[in-house]
Amino acid sequence: MGQGCARACIALSPAQFKGNLVLPPAQLRTAFPVLGKPRLRTRSWIHSKDSWHAGFANAVGREESDALYDAYAVPSPMKPLFQAATANFALHSEASVDVHRDRGPLLVVGAGKDRTVPQATSRAAYRILSRSPGVTEWAALPGAGHSFVVDSTWRQAADLALDFLARHGMGAASPAGPAGAAPAPADPAPA
Repeated sequence: MGQGCARACIALSPAQFKGNLVLPPAQLRTAFPVLGKPRLRTRSWIHSKDSWHAGFANAVGREESDALYDAYAVPSPMKPLFQAATANFALHSEASVDVHRDRGPLLVVGAGKDRTVPQATSRAAYRILSRSPGVTEWAALPGAGHSFVVDSTWRQAADLALDFLARHGMGAASPAGPAGAAPAPADPAPA
């Protein structure tokens, strides 16, 4: 979006970037197993089922967390995590965002139980991104953890995104309407 390649964006628990100084203790605890091992900067790493449940899928039960792990956990490069962690100390950080660029509408979504990118971090990102001349909106999913786009609460995030895009002329509204709303009544049958 910052490069002008998108008409709209939904930032789901956005990663730390230069200028975002909020760093809650939960986020530090979740990142420390990686950041505490600098040799991982140029390597890949994968959660264990325990660390996945503790920091990524903590808002769902252990059975669902383990199923999500089996379905989605893959080794990931750690360089972006180190870049985000050092963004405020690097003069020309790869984790910089041009907040003054004219852009399309942006929805920032925070998850209330997220330990990987706590809601406070997402909220701070929203405040910084609001400096843009483009529309910037905030939404929170209070009971969600970081896995909310793939766990049993995915529909709430999808409804938020669809509603946001529809309100800005970029798609049809979700059949359920805004997240948490009751489904729209069906049209009466013809007589």
